[in-house]
Amino acid sequence: MVVNCPRFLCRHHSPIVLAALALLHLSNLAADAAPDASKARRASASPIYSLSNKQQAIGALGAYGIPAYAMIGRQRCRGTYLSLVRNGTAAYTTGLRSEDVLLSINDRVTESPSVTDKIIAEFSSQPVRVKYARKVGNVLSLRETSATWNIASQTETTPPSGETMSTYGSTVSKPKSFSRGELENYMIQLINNDRTADGAGTVHRSSTLEKMAQAYADDIGKRGFFSHTDPEGRNPQMRAQIFGITRSIGENLAFVTGGADGRDMVKRCQTNMMNEPKDDPTNHRANILNPKHKSVGVGVAPYKGAGVVTVQEFSFEDLP
Repeated sequence: MVVNCPRFLCRHHSPIVLAALALLHLSNLAADAAPDASKARRASASPIYSLSNKQQAIGALGAYGIPAYAMIGRQRCRGTYLSLVRNGTAAYTTGLRSEDVLLSINDRVTESPSVTDKIIAEFSSQPVRVKYARKVGNVLSLRETSATWNIASQTETTPPSGETMSTYGSTVSKPKSFSRGELENYMIQLINNDRTADGAGTVHRSSTLEKMAQAYADDIGKRGFFSHTDPEGRNPQMRAQIFGITRSIGENLAFVTGGADGRDMVKRCQTNMMNEPKDDPTNHRANILNPKHKSVGVGVAPYKGAGVVTVQEFSFEDLP
């Protein structure tokens, strides 16, 4: 089972009727209806449900997280999904890892990254009991450990330029070589290979959608946000209008870190999205394989010291 969290973001918009929309990454959406984070949380059987589209730093732990619910047995528990835990941080030395859900510290619910920081500050330099959940097979296992954190000694690391469920290796670096054209050609190939294997048929490469995707990938890379809505509040449909597109747009965003080879990271973005549940019509996989999609444009951009971000824009129209 794939945890439905913001490793990637997916969204499909109708210009006429929209569900209340929000992105990842949770994981992180397609079909004729408008895929959004709230719908994904309802539709998915995943044991972790995001309550936000924005990753935030937990400075005292040197980690990053997202408010979430964790289904442990039949009990729904509030906590913070740890989207990124780097080696050598306070979180890592405590035994926490990326994709764990931090539930409580001394029985105080860690319902968000900011609340977690406040609780840690309150118990600074004191022994604490830490409860968290870890995915084992298809279920979450409740775990407990102890720690003593001195927040004065913690140094917050530079945040990743985006949201991701997990890291890939301990090294986080830019690709040694980055050829946008080559990587975008490769992603188009991967999309059509996956569609052909599923019987959906290939999609036409649209230069209009490609310009939109490239512009958004560049914007994410330069300004360091990761969402379907840019800092000016423009959602995919609003951004599409800038490029003369007035019909429905389906958008997938994915971000991976920890590799020096651009092709490998692009492939991992695609693989991560394709590894989502087959029976969820609102996820990235469904967006990629939607047989009604006729055209696509992709954008790939590097992150400073982080990895690559990929943007896929799909349309039901055969756009030029």
